[in-house]
Formats: sequence, C-alpha cells, structure tokens
Amino acid sequence: GSGGQTGFMASMSICSRGNDQARLLSQGICGLMMTEMDVHTVVCQGCLGVGPAVRVTGVSGPVVTGIGGRPSKEALGLIYGAVNEELRAKMQTSLLIGLGGEGMNENQIDDGDWLIRGILEVTPNGGFVLGAGISEGQALRFHVRDKDSAE
Repeated sequence: GSGGQTGFMASMSICSRGNDQARLLSQGICGLMMTEMDVHTVVCQGCLGVGPAVRVTGVSGPVVTGIGGRPSKEALGLIYGAVNEELRAKMQTSLLIGLGGEGMNENQIDDGDWLIRGILEVTPNGGFVLGAGISEGQALRFHVRDKDSAE
C-alpha cells in the first residue's frame, strides 16, 4: 500500500468522538482514514461497440486525425452509414471512443477492455480531440452509451 490517504464524503453518518457514544449525524462531515491498503476501482461504462475495431493512423498531439487509413471524419461516416437506425440515433447523442492499450491487437480486445474517452472537440478539418496519451497504431473502436451493456 501507499501512504495514508484521507477521503471525505457528504452523507448521513454514524460517528463518535473519542470515548463518546456513537450517534447519528445529519450535518457536518465525517472522515475515514485508511492506511496500508490498495484500492482497486471497477467502473462499468455501459458502452456498446459500434463498427469494427481499427487502428489510429494519424495523430497530432491530442487529436486523432486518421483512423483505419482514412481521415477521422470519413472513417466515422463509413461506420455511421453501415449501422442500423437505432445505433445511428445513439451515435448522434452519445458517441464515445474506446482505445486499446499500447501494443494490443485490435482483433483480440474484449468488449470490456476498451479505455472509453469522450470526444472533447471536433477540429475544423474533422479530427477528434481526445486528450493526451494517444499514439499512432493504437487500437480504436467507436462506442455508444448503452444501459444493457452495463449489466
């Protein structure tokens, strides 16, 4: 584990102070310090992959400029044109991008192994701003929010 970390969360709590008896509090704050432990967080994004997994073929800083050998906007258009109406509607309101880890083969990544990122911005030339840490050759797949996938 690492050094002591302290976390606070506002809620109704049962707290005690020193040798006082425990009591129910509805205001103030209550803290809990946990030391010498590792915390592993699991988050289920509730995302459904859309279209094939491909490779990032163009990057300029935080911007994906090429996907699968095509300009990013063109690659998205091809996928959008190939899916059903239900997925098109989801793509219009909740489009996300999943990235594979460094060196991962896009054909061997399971549905739950994608690092999901929101598209922060679309550049005037159709690139997708995703933030730092994107590299050419990295596996990529478009995703949409999907409550059934969270189960």
